[in-house]
Amino acid sequence: MDRIKENTVPADSQMRRNDRIKVFGKTDAKTKILILGNSITWHEYKDEIGWFGDWGMAASSEDNDYVHLLCDKLGALKQPYGEVAVMIRQAATWELGYQKDDVLNDFMVEKEFNADIVLFRLGENIRKDVDAKLLYEKIKELLNFLCPNGKAVLTTGFWKNIVVDDCIKEYAQKENAILIDLNPLGEDESNMAIGKFSHHGVEIHPGDKGMKEIANVLYKTLKELI
Repeated sequence: MDRIKENTVPADSQMRRNDRIKVFGKTDAKTKILILGNSITWHEYKDEIGWFGDWGMAASSEDNDYVHLLCDKLGALKQPYGEVAVMIRQAATWELGYQKDDVLNDFMVEKEFNADIVLFRLGENIRKDVDAKLLYEKIKELLNFLCPNGKAVLTTGFWKNIVVDDCIKEYAQKENAILIDLNPLGEDESNMAIGKFSHHGVEIHPGDKGMKEIANVLYKTLKELI
């Protein structure tokens, strides 16, 4: 299982274009949700690793990634739109550069979105030898910047990283945030796309079953907040 969990998809080239944001629903909706994610949330095509999608890796189609499944449940996809708008931000660059003093300068559009709920769906690309104290402070800095008066929801990683996951859990406990544990989903190989892609890092991402499970567990929590 340790080999199965080794993510070898580079975090520094998941999005080659500058546009890393999508918005579903009406921006003047009653409730606005901001999702901060990495390749599981959205990865641009990258033929050198055999990934030809432009959605959450490794769903079989856009409609089957957790973002679109979740947004559909929230009523943010089809007209007439419901009372929820969702902004998606591919933020793998934050996982790599959260230590930088000017990292928040890259999140001005997201701040202006003025989300009521921020979903922190990050962590898988953070090194295991991370300075946990610094990571805690940087998570706090980011969420306070983006959602000073709203509600923060954090998840542990799909692939377990004890240091990072413990830091996320500690933050949720101390800062009155909501925690969703995704570790159990990543322990089940049937939630991965094993055998569907030639690149090992791609195939250990959530397949359609895993994406559906992620969407369901997120929706169970978010529906109580809107």
